Amino acid sequence: MVEKKNDFIEVLRFAWKWKLYLGGISLFAAILAAIFSGPKFITPKFESYVIFYPTTQMSVSKGLLSENSYGDDDFLTVGEGEEAEQLLQILQSDMIGNKIKKRYNLMEHYGIKPDEKYANTKFGIKFHKNVKSQLTEYTSIKVSVRDEDPVMAANIANDIVEIMDTIRNNILKARAIHGMKIVEKDYKEKKAYVQSIVDSLNALAKLGVLDFEGQSDALSQAYAESVSRGNSAVLRTIDDKLAVLSEFGPTQAWLSGELEYELEEVVKLRTKYKQIKADVESIVPNKFIIERAGVPERKAFPRRSIITIVAFFSALLFSIILFVFIENFKQIKKK
Repeated sequence: MVEKKNDFIEVLRFAWKWKLYLGGISLFAAILAAIFSGPKFITPKFESYVIFYPTTQMSVSKGLLSENSYGDDDFLTVGEGEEAEQLLQILQSDMIGNKIKKRYNLMEHYGIKPDEKYANTKFGIKFHKNVKSQLTEYTSIKVSVRDEDPVMAANIANDIVEIMDTIRNNILKARAIHGMKIVEKDYKEKKAYVQSIVDSLNALAKLGVLDFEGQSDALSQAYAESVSRGNSAVLRTIDDKLAVLSEFGPTQAWLSGELEYELEEVVKLRTKYKQIKADVESIVPNKFIIERAGVPERKAFPRRSIITIVAFFSALLFSIILFVFIENFKQIKKK
């Protein structure tokens, strides 16, 4: 206990002995930090950000037009980690940077000449230094933008999210258009095939073949009645009809069954075509925006107060170490 007390007194003695030097050096460092972190030496930047949740990765046709819509996979539910990571890939892609660069003339704004060496590389480094996209602890996405102009920072942040939405919709739409062409081709081919069956059935109907099974039963019964009555004229007529029926009846029966099946397929393809067409023509947001970017009122960088405090205590610590070394060096030299 005595040793601890003596150590504390020794520390106080040391601090009192060098108080002017410790205070002077620390205060001088703090003043320098405050001066050199000012707007004359470091251009202040403002930060604005957007926070949003991704939507579920579900097409309009599946989410709204299918029979199972609003089931386990709800069109209005918030997306999870996988959806957020996919949107982050788009946010961090060069497509976003290039569109923002053209829209706001950022090359000139960042002081980069388009014809200078490695201009695009320099722009990319500076853009990704000022624009950050990251997942929050609540699985939402935060897009933050730093810029010398607070209004531009807010506008860029909002536009980045909208451009991301457009890019993702274009990617999905391109895929949907490809699928729609395939379905449309199958649908047209199926309709043409159905029409050929209908034409064949109409041709058979002109020959008197309308219903193979029904006509067979009816003609067989009429034939039997005519035989019992001995009506030879009617028998000859029935024989002619039975000959035509026996020749074309099986074809008519097969075509009727084929038509029933193919009509069901046409209905399915038509439904699928309508659904995928809805995906092509629809523009659905891929985000639930929680907080839009507003114009910041205070600068985010540099934080002069923090820099000054850190400089003060860093200089104080360095001074203590320096003077401890000086005292120990004197003692060693005396010995």
